[in-house]
Amino acid sequence: RDITSVTFIPDGDMDRTLIVGYDNGVLEHIILLSVYHHGGLAQDVSSDSLYQARLNYQVSQPLEALVHSREVFLALSSGGTASLFSLYSPTPLAPLYSISLGARSWSAYISPSSQFAAFGTTSPIPLSIHNITESQLLPSPSLALCPDREEVLKSAVYGIARAPPNSPWGSSEKIIVSGWYDGEVHVHDLRSPGGPAPRSTLGL
Repeated sequence: RDITSVTFIPDGDMDRTLIVGYDNGVLEHIILLSVYHHGGLAQDVSSDSLYQARLNYQVSQPLEALVHSREVFLALSSGGTASLFSLYSPTPLAPLYSISLGARSWSAYISPSSQFAAFGTTSPIPLSIHNITESQLLPSPSLALCPDREEVLKSAVYGIARAPPNSPWGSSEKIIVSGWYDGEVHVHDLRSPGGPAPRSTLGL
């Protein structure tokens, strides 16, 4: 099974717990039980040193992105299924809520406060913002962030991140950075009434 996405998740500062996504849509919860031997750090971790639990979830599509924030994590499949999970649900974990973006999907981002998620897809809406309320991922986007209309048909967003705390635009979690198929990076200020338009654009 090819691994298509992976993320470490909070585990009380032990830094040994991760979620792994596979190309067949399976999610696994893995804990590194022992990574030391003979007083040193092991270069390879054998299967005997892992706790593995398959989650109660499968979408039969490659899992393109896994991201987490606070008490939740988000799984996004290549076919556009976005599922929100609780990090503290009893094992096996099951999604709290799932939506369909209806497009080939590439990237995901979840705000540090878990108030919204952003998804990068292929057109017609390359970058969309979905609010999260009471552990529900709302199916309709609150914002659709698109380039000029004549460019939208050949657009896709392959990467999404939060602007760094010392960025010129401030430290708000509502300032996000997106990397596009055409080689441009856009900075969006979601606090602005003109939020769908990029605050700044950098061509790479």
